[in-house]
Amino acid sequence: MQFICNFCLSPIQHIKSEYLGRKIKCPHCNQKMVLPSYEYGAGRIIGDFIISSKIGEGSIGTVFLAKQRSLDRNVALKILSSKYTTEKGISSFLSEARIAAKLNHPSIVQVLFVGEDNGICFMAMNYIQGKTVRQKIDDHDQIPVDESLHIIQQVAEALHFAWEQEKMIHRDIKPENIIITMEGAVKLTDLGLAIQASECRKGMEISGTPFFMSPEQFAGEKLDTRTDIYSLGITLYQMLAGRLPYDGETLNTVAKQHFYEQPESIKNANPSVSDEVENLVAKMIAKHPDDRFQNMEELLNQIWIIRQTTAPNKDMIPGVHTISIKKLDYKVIEPPKPAYRTGKPVAPSSPKVKSLASTEEEEDSFNVSMKFIGACVAIIVTIIFVILLVYVSKSKKISQLESEMELIEKNFYETNMLNMQTEEDCMNIIAKTKNTEDPREKNVQLRARLVIAELKNKKNISSMKTFATELETLKKGMENKDNSVASTHERELAKVEVLKTIESEKLKADLENEKIKAKSEKESLQKQLEETLKNVNEQKKKDEEYKQNIFYAKLYSLVRQYKFPEVSAALDEFSQKGVLDQKKSDNLKERIQRFQTYCALLSKSGNKFYNITTPDGTVIKISDGIIEFNDKGALSSKKWYSLPVETLYAILSENVSGQTENKVKAEISLLIGNPEDAIKYAPDDQELKIIIDSSFNSNMDTLKSLASSSKKKAMLKLMLLQKEFGNIPKYKGQLDELKLSLEKNSTPSTEDE
Repeated sequence: MQFICNFCLSPIQHIKSEYLGRKIKCPHCNQKMVLPSYEYGAGRIIGDFIISSKIGEGSIGTVFLAKQRSLDRNVALKILSSKYTTEKGISSFLSEARIAAKLNHPSIVQVLFVGEDNGICFMAMNYIQGKTVRQKIDDHDQIPVDESLHIIQQVAEALHFAWEQEKMIHRDIKPENIIITMEGAVKLTDLGLAIQASECRKGMEISGTPFFMSPEQFAGEKLDTRTDIYSLGITLYQMLAGRLPYDGETLNTVAKQHFYEQPESIKNANPSVSDEVENLVAKMIAKHPDDRFQNMEELLNQIWIIRQTTAPNKDMIPGVHTISIKKLDYKVIEPPKPAYRTGKPVAPSSPKVKSLASTEEEEDSFNVSMKFIGACVAIIVTIIFVILLVYVSKSKKISQLESEMELIEKNFYETNMLNMQTEEDCMNIIAKTKNTEDPREKNVQLRARLVIAELKNKKNISSMKTFATELETLKKGMENKDNSVASTHERELAKVEVLKTIESEKLKADLENEKIKAKSEKESLQKQLEETLKNVNEQKKKDEEYKQNIFYAKLYSLVRQYKFPEVSAALDEFSQKGVLDQKKSDNLKERIQRFQTYCALLSKSGNKFYNITTPDGTVIKISDGIIEFNDKGALSSKKWYSLPVETLYAILSENVSGQTENKVKAEISLLIGNPEDAIKYAPDDQELKIIIDSSFNSNMDTLKSLASSSKKKAMLKLMLLQKEFGNIPKYKGQLDELKLSLEKNSTPSTEDE
């Protein structure tokens, strides 16, 4: 690890953990300094950042105030906890970075950089000076009604934007993740548990902070934006009441409260809360999602209506989908302690209000920015549309040329007639394909040239036949003349005929040469045509292989997510496009059906496999993807896809027929993301190999593309790819070679060894 010297500000490298808390000498200035006792103490260097102090804890990591050396600016540096530095943890960490980077919104903390330093994953975010809502509650017990609504309104705006743009669900809305800046702006942070709706499925791992989780989160149901509305409602309740609606001491107790209990009325803790506000909170935290606001738009409109009566001044109320970036100066008198703590009734205080200047100028600036972004998006969409239009137009032009050429060839070769129109049509096609580099257009051009050569050859042969007939007639006439009575005039005529004969012989020789030349040209064109046909066929073969690779890679991805309806739809789509022949399509459908059967049996079969003996113990029941075991009296429960293949096969063995043990084990291995075992169990299964090859090649293409823009991101993805495919000999060499290339091309730095 590295620390910065307090005296010369040079990096001190190669510091071992046992030196922490001790005095060391700087090798650059020879001054002695005491190292922090904590590995991430002040002065620790991580990549391009120097840690100053700890700010707080996130869902999967710790956040520090740090200085970025290259740009000399303060950032919030989030470091992934060592216990989460696993394939799954790194994936979640990168997911948070990707989602936050996509969401460019004034009320969402922006990610500036993500990287890795000797196994430490980190991301740099905008440093926000201010207080969290949690700190505000701790300082004042309760937050005044309209100020609470204002904060919730701004968070709802951020969540509305995230859902509309990326169908994102935050899953961890709570006071600790809402920051009020020194300027009064509201910022939503910590997207560590955020997930897109497309990735959300029933039975997935439960994540969140229990006090703020919706009932459907506890139940492992499929989520949507309504679960964030619930958590936002719990947050609003705590802001107004100064306490949580559900505060059980154990996880089970809290879960039962969320499912079955109704919270105490907010008015008991804060009499200043109106009926409208209490009804708003009640609807936000309704047990069933259908009883809540159905989207952020509904919630925002209701908050805006209520604030018409709660705000001291209507200028303080931003419109729906308007971001407030100016501090609201409520000048509220400090409220007394709430009745539920002191046991004495408390009368609500009357706040003193100071009018607030309008924020129209800031709103106009934001609207201009949004218009500019919209214009950029429109331009990009237009460019993509034009490119597609050009591609479709060119493909249509080539198809039309091919159709014209087929008609010309049919008329020429079938009728065998010497037609001047045929030559003209071929010349037109050659003119249309002049200077082309497209293999299909070259092929059409050569076919046209070949027809012209054939036409020329036929003309020469016809001319030669005509001259030969005339010459024969002349010779016969000469033989029939009676020389005895021939006059001088006749002898002169005979001389003329002889001269004609000589000319005819010469012309015959010229025609023979033309014939040889035409034949040579025809053979040359024939070779070129064969070569272009070969190139066209090779290109078609590559296109077919590429389409199949795309399909199989997509298939593997969907199977790993257990999205079988989407798999079937993709299979039908690619079959209709001719990517797969009928036999391959039927075989794949059978395999997908088996995959679906395995998943159904291993996730929702109740007591069907009761008392089945496996390497992990005796099965008790299977429910919602969790298998419960009894191992010699010790009870345990595990997600089915985390179990070894042998255990899963022991459960399924009596319920699969027509397949060998190794084939079933190979398919189970593929289903749980273990391609190495899949190949081991079924080395001769070509279809299985194609699926794995396609997935690997697709990931490698993505990785190489990523390497050109961010080597550190590429290294993180490479780690995940090595874990999945690195033990397979045919892939190991490629992965090792790419790793060496990335390390070789990395910019030299002062990172730890």
